[in-house]
Amino acid sequence: MRCDVNISLRSKSGAQGERVELKNVMGIRFIEKAIEHEVRRHADLISRGLPVLKETRRYDAANDTTILLRSKEEDIDYRFLVDPDIPNFRIKQSRIDCLKSQMSPIPFEKKQQLVNKYSMSIIDVQAIYNHAETIPMFESLANNIKDGNQVFKWMYNNLYGNITKKDLNFT
Repeated sequence: MRCDVNISLRSKSGAQGERVELKNVMGIRFIEKAIEHEVRRHADLISRGLPVLKETRRYDAANDTTILLRSKEEDIDYRFLVDPDIPNFRIKQSRIDCLKSQMSPIPFEKKQQLVNKYSMSIIDVQAIYNHAETIPMFESLANNIKDGNQVFKWMYNNLYGNITKKDLNFT
């Protein structure tokens, strides 16, 4: 999934700030991080009395920053119109926390949890994810044996090995 994100801050007096567009942000988590970074950047510029310039930027996830792609000083963008029928809204932090607690971790987070919990390499965890239907079995065994690496080696050599050798599949 890719999306473009438009960000502008409004002052307490109601004055609308300049809009900055972030292009091709990939994934929900990176959208969140890109917005957080850009809001902080705008607030910092405004607090120092510097202007926020109308521009197009990209989000660099590796460095958690945005990078200028092009300025829009002379660019008239007819695609962006403020819709007067859409009211401003605020989402309470308690609502966000409640929703987060109900969500399953995304695969990247789940992989990191397995790496950290069982002291495994990301390559081994990825091998488990290649057969996602075995993840619950792996976790159950690893929790009982307390050694994720030993469980992985057994699954990889015996389970996955025999299934591959006998040309079977998990479904």
